[in-house]
Amino acid sequence: MLYRYGALTQEQLAATSQAVSSEVRFGEAAVKLGFITRERLFQLMSKQTEEIVFAVLRVGDAMFYFLDGFDEARLYARQNLPSTVLLMEGVRRMDETRYFRDRIPSDQHVPARFPSREAPDEEFVKVYEAIDGVASVAEIGRIIGQGEFEVTQALFQLVQSGHVVIHAPRPTGPAAIVALFNEAIAMIFRETDSAGHGPEVREQLASFATGAGIYDALFRKAGPAPDGTLVPERIIENVGVLVGPIPEQAEAMLAQWLYEYVSFAVFVAEPFLRPDSIPGGGRPGTGSQLSKNVAELIAPLAPKY
Repeated sequence: MLYRYGALTQEQLAATSQAVSSEVRFGEAAVKLGFITRERLFQLMSKQTEEIVFAVLRVGDAMFYFLDGFDEARLYARQNLPSTVLLMEGVRRMDETRYFRDRIPSDQHVPARFPSREAPDEEFVKVYEAIDGVASVAEIGRIIGQGEFEVTQALFQLVQSGHVVIHAPRPTGPAAIVALFNEAIAMIFRETDSAGHGPEVREQLASFATGAGIYDALFRKAGPAPDGTLVPERIIENVGVLVGPIPEQAEAMLAQWLYEYVSFAVFVAEPFLRPDSIPGGGRPGTGSQLSKNVAELIAPLAPKY
């Protein structure tokens, strides 16, 4: 909870965990290390109690134990929260969350601003200003010190007003990046092979890869396979050689290179998928639909400037 609400960084979280013992609880350790004030700890303990209640309400099937009583002397801290209000809030959240998920599927999705829009309503400004096109819903919550529900609720309103668009989660790690690339490039070749133009697309892609000056080294012993896909393990080795041992830089460059390669593949494939280029006429809109599908799929790989 301390991490989710931005009260602790990952480094502080690890240091606090090391300081926990049978005599020292986690929150107390964070206070002793100077990472958080006792007042802020108390506030977030109340939040934690609320989140536990809301989580229990969402459980569809479980075994519950109810205690007849408890030892008052063993209470570490006391939280006085009105049960009726908690139940009503929990039911409201359950109902609204189902509605929000149509637009914001998870806390790992990434909101981005529409730059041409005017400033949003004042109640949403805090969330809006934390949006940089890179931070996920969960990360925005940590930045501004709010929970997932509050951030999601604000983002939903910003999406409805046209201030924000939601992107799929950005893949983490080079293997995930290659997996996303493989899915996109295989989709392109399935359509072009079906239309009878796969060889032409492969020929132009091979010329592009050689001319760009980076793909021959990046793809060394990694492919592409007949369906355009790459071997993740070999790509990871190659990008390490090309970029160096800095993981964040290697992932960023890999995502950019594969994004540009797939984008060129769509550019080449689209004319071959027009009805007048496909024997028998093909399906209307095949090329434009492929472009749309691939664009949505590889959006997480797009460079973040």
